[in-house]
Amino acid sequence: MKNKVTLSIQHKIWNKLSASWTGSYSDRAGQYTDFTNGNLIDYKPYFLLNGRILWNDKHFDIFADANNILNTSYADFGGLTQPGINFNVGVRMKL
Repeated sequence: MKNKVTLSIQHKIWNKLSASWTGSYSDRAGQYTDFTNGNLIDYKPYFLLNGRILWNDKHFDIFADANNILNTSYADFGGLTQPGINFNVGVRMKL
């Protein structure tokens, strides 16, 4: 990684409901081989925006994540193309 800047913001929406947002700019050094034609490709800088909605209760949390909200197309280490926008939901029990 040549340069990376990350900014996170968390805020309360209502009662036990909150949201968090993370934006990150990444500029990776180097190149990777495009295996379809054998050419060397420079890594391109990219910006990612992720968000989370969270219900925080005494005994459990319920959350929903949205990753790569802007559907940014980018290649990570080794030129592996990363997924576009994707979602996760879950429950975390507090024992």
